Amino acid sequence: MITFNLQKLSPAFAGIKPPYSRNGRNITPIAMNPKEKDIEKALEAEKTAKNVMEGYNGYAFFLGEDLVVKKYKGKEAFSDDPSREIRTLDTLFDNGLMFNNSQLGMYAFTDGDSTYLVSTKVDGKEPDSIKSPFTKENLVSLVGIIAQMDMGMLIEGSSNNGYSDRIRFMNYDFNGGNIKLTEDKAGLFDFEYSVLENIDDMIEKTIIKKDTGANCHQSDTSALPSSLRSFEFYTFCPYLNGANEDVSELFNDYLQIKGLYHGKMYDFFRNFAHESDFSEIAKEISTHELVHSNLLKKNRNGKVPKDIVLSEARKIQMSHFMHEQSQFSDTGRINPKQLEEYTKECIEFFKSRLFVAVQTGDINREVYYRDCLELFSSWKRVNGTLKEKIERKDPEIMKKLTDEYAKTLDTIV
Repeated sequence: MITFNLQKLSPAFAGIKPPYSRNGRNITPIAMNPKEKDIEKALEAEKTAKNVMEGYNGYAFFLGEDLVVKKYKGKEAFSDDPSREIRTLDTLFDNGLMFNNSQLGMYAFTDGDSTYLVSTKVDGKEPDSIKSPFTKENLVSLVGIIAQMDMGMLIEGSSNNGYSDRIRFMNYDFNGGNIKLTEDKAGLFDFEYSVLENIDDMIEKTIIKKDTGANCHQSDTSALPSSLRSFEFYTFCPYLNGANEDVSELFNDYLQIKGLYHGKMYDFFRNFAHESDFSEIAKEISTHELVHSNLLKKNRNGKVPKDIVLSEARKIQMSHFMHEQSQFSDTGRINPKQLEEYTKECIEFFKSRLFVAVQTGDINREVYYRDCLELFSSWKRVNGTLKEKIERKDPEIMKKLTDEYAKTLDTIV
């Protein structure tokens, strides 16, 4: 079993060693400074690999019991930047942000025209309702990692506008292939399409300037993007819709876990208000986080309130629909009629629940359903965008069109 030194990790940690060249190779130490024999073993592992995992940008194969080698595809890759994931993993390590049970970059190197990344192996299998199902325990583990991502870390000078230094780690590629599950734990692998975003910069962009379109990554509590939302529409929604058994209990468990996440984010934004250049906005977000945390709790019967279950399911389903028709989904299918009808149905439901909340003086639900309507006031714009693309016969949209009505999450939970 390989061992490596993780001492002195803190936001001020400067890294193992800066990148350097040796024997004609460019080497990037991350958590380990490789010797020549380590690099030779990585190259030999490629030649002798029995199980090769292929992704859009590279091939991965095991190096012993603990490590995985990823070889970038070069010109055949979807991405044109072979160092993107390497830089991300190096930045995370240098600033002391590592996620439980998840990928840790060890080192990277070039060999001729090829680029290699060596990182730790993540235990578990991809989510599968039969072979590797989501459980209450591994969802607790996964959402805990996501909370780490959304709370982020301090990187001095990370703001492009001179604001506070806190960044968050947004995972824009939260597909099931990048999640590993055991019965009681979850871990993440492949951070190639993750982005470090300064929170104050994002507040200015999305909340103050409203410089954003209909964003399927948008959180429940503000216009900010959220890795939790990315997980919900990218992986959890199709998983639940494709399961053969009753998923209502699992969804109730997830919502309770999500409520705990909102509780953590309430504490985070309340504290972040003291360092943010937009303290009043941070305080306002914390209030909304608390409201969502209060409502996503099980009652005496062990159930989250039915109207909240339906609302959460509809938000997740709508964000999934939006992703399906987007340019970032290669396999998506979309029925424009269903999308428009679903949008209107959800908005009418939220309006009716808001009316009841106001009449009964239910402050939590009043804030909650105003948040739902705010979210959908942005998301309904996707119907106009979709119509415009169809009118000009956008080839990426035309190949996705269908007359079939998809099963929706709110009908099964």
